[in-house]
Amino acid sequence: MNKKEKFPNNIFMENVKKKSYLEYISYFIFYSFIGCILETCFGLFTKGVIESRQSFLFGPFCVIYGIGAVLIIFFLSNFKDKPLRLFLFSCLIGTISEFLMSYFCEKIFHFKWWDYSGMKLNINGRTCLYFSVMWGVLGIILIRYVNPLLDKVFEFLKTNVKEEVLKISLALVLGFLIFDASVSYIGLKSFYSKIVRDFDFDLKTSEIRTGI
Repeated sequence: MNKKEKFPNNIFMENVKKKSYLEYISYFIFYSFIGCILETCFGLFTKGVIESRQSFLFGPFCVIYGIGAVLIIFFLSNFKDKPLRLFLFSCLIGTISEFLMSYFCEKIFHFKWWDYSGMKLNINGRTCLYFSVMWGVLGIILIRYVNPLLDKVFEFLKTNVKEEVLKISLALVLGFLIFDASVSYIGLKSFYSKIVRDFDFDLKTSEIRTGI
């Protein structure tokens, strides 16, 4: 077997043509919702309390899971029967996604959604080895077990429900997500303006410059 046969140039992209943009939007919404459930269960298990783990104010969505899942499905669907490669590349995608999501959210919202500074082998508190491994495990579960079942549900819906209904439903949920993100951003900006004004709070240093 030559190198071209073993590692085809389009090994990451062979599966892309088989999926539509509607499916990727569905993946993003579904796994963002599942991610919120997982995060809530994780918080309950590790801290013994139910915490709000959603990304924005209203919807039960944790978008980092939606983004990570879409990227893993987009690039790694062809590694279903190659668990080691699937695990390693899922670790990489999850790590990069978490780091970039943390960085840009902090720049936009001036707020850390998570902080792994207390964990070993972390990178600026934005990601760490432990959760990179978890992304690898989730990648295997996603590609080999969960997403094939979800694709069957999609096939059933496409066969038994009008495409226009599916499009409208997805558009409504996606529109709600965008609305939720926008309201959350405006709300946080107003909150920061208030504490800066009322308490002379420095967002860059997270310090109150004058005594109360």
